[in-house]
Amino acid sequence: MILQTLNELGIALVTGILQGSVYALVALGIVLVHRASGVFNFAQAEFGTTGLFAAYAALTLWGWSYPVAFAFGLAVAVAMGLLTERLVIHPLRNSSRVTLLVGTAGVALAAVGFQFWQFNDTLIMTMPKINDAFFLVPPFGAPVTVQQLITFGVLVVASVDRAEIRWTATAVVEGVAYTVEARLPWRHRIVNPVCSSHSAPNLVAFDDSR
Repeated sequence: MILQTLNELGIALVTGILQGSVYALVALGIVLVHRASGVFNFAQAEFGTTGLFAAYAALTLWGWSYPVAFAFGLAVAVAMGLLTERLVIHPLRNSSRVTLLVGTAGVALAAVGFQFWQFNDTLIMTMPKINDAFFLVPPFGAPVTVQQLITFGVLVVASVDRAEIRWTATAVVEGVAYTVEARLPWRHRIVNPVCSSHSAPNLVAFDDSR
């Protein structure tokens, strides 16, 4: 009984991690967009949905191969993001955040309306799988599909890249702080607040009399 409970718990844990990686990717995308542009983009989910519909149409309705349809869907999502930035976010860059939120929400509603207009009569259950094979993760025997492995792998790579970018940016800021303070010692009171709290104690307090 205990062994069966632990086995069920292990399967639920593995499944939860793999399913949660999808939500983690969405959250990571929202954070990256917000950090880069300062905008919480309500239309971000619709970028992926529009790309999914485009890939589905290319694969199922137009008979394209899976790699080409996948690339087409990705290109459509990227193009929608670029158009949103150029036509909505950039013109409203000096507006309030509420105005930007309403603008991106309008893009999301327009995308939803377009999807219903074009695909309302299409019986879409799900995007065809890349591969129907699945693996059993020992020791619990949790079933894992190829799509779940790809999603989890993308999440790991994206998280590592984001951490590396953040570390590099911090190193650059600290390097600039060292350079500025070494050349202009009297400005250390201005430079120190810019640096992170963990890096500030490492800065040398130069004597202003030199």
